[in-house]
Amino acid sequence: AVVHAGALRIFGASRFGLGDDAGHDDDETVWIEDSSPRIVAMPGLGRVTSISLGDEHALISDDGGRLFSFGDGGDGRLGLGQPLRTVRTLAQVTALAGKRVAGVAAGHAHSLVFLDDGSLWAFGSNSRGQLGQPAAGDWAATPVRVDGALAVTQVAAGLNLSAALTSAGSLLTFGQGNEHGLGTDERIDCDTPTIVLPERRIVSVAVGVGYMVAIDDEGRAFSWGYNSHNQCGRGHDEEDADEMDDEFCPDGCVRVGQVHLPGPVRFVSACWATFYVLGLQRRQ
Repeated sequence: AVVHAGALRIFGASRFGLGDDAGHDDDETVWIEDSSPRIVAMPGLGRVTSISLGDEHALISDDGGRLFSFGDGGDGRLGLGQPLRTVRTLAQVTALAGKRVAGVAAGHAHSLVFLDDGSLWAFGSNSRGQLGQPAAGDWAATPVRVDGALAVTQVAAGLNLSAALTSAGSLLTFGQGNEHGLGTDERIDCDTPTIVLPERRIVSVAVGVGYMVAIDDEGRAFSWGYNSHNQCGRGHDEEDADEMDDEFCPDGCVRVGQVHLPGPVRFVSACWATFYVLGLQRRQ
């Protein structure tokens, strides 16, 4: 999906709809074969300001601060109060009506949004604590506020993992931790936000399958978590990891450490489907 001139354009294939009313059966895979992406529009949708694609669902916010979703509604990941249905067309998340959504992140089966007041909200699966709210139970079909997360300016979500940045440069993580994916010392799940890299001012974060990558205000990259395909960019895998090393674990996971690059990093993106990380370096 892309946004051009404030309009949402989408292409590809999906078993869960493409955001428009195409009248397809629920289990039918829909392909868009046109050379140009299809414009998706609906009454009430303004200029699109942010979009995030999860495994089988999508989140969209517009310049009116409204939140929309479509796709697989399992575990309540669409925030529509209906945890076990597919929504094939854009639907507004009315539970946040009257609030202004500033940013979104769609994970595998959960969703994160932050508002213009800096508050953080989450919905969907909470199987590993990825909603950051213990009171949510196993899942939440409508947005729940995440306690302990204030002045949020960016969110990222992956497979059972969540991250949020604050205006002060603090990085908060929560969710599945058995592969060091949270960047904490203990390999356990955490259902409340925990600060990682407290000595650094973080300006960008990306979340993949079991791992994260963060950039600080000096352009240094740090990574941690599942590293079986060297997706953390640290050059170690299950075969050569040293059990006694402070950073590397014998099962291919890595603790928090710096990714050594020839120059400062401008941004980072983690593809949680294929394990690759892309960084763009700033020209010197």
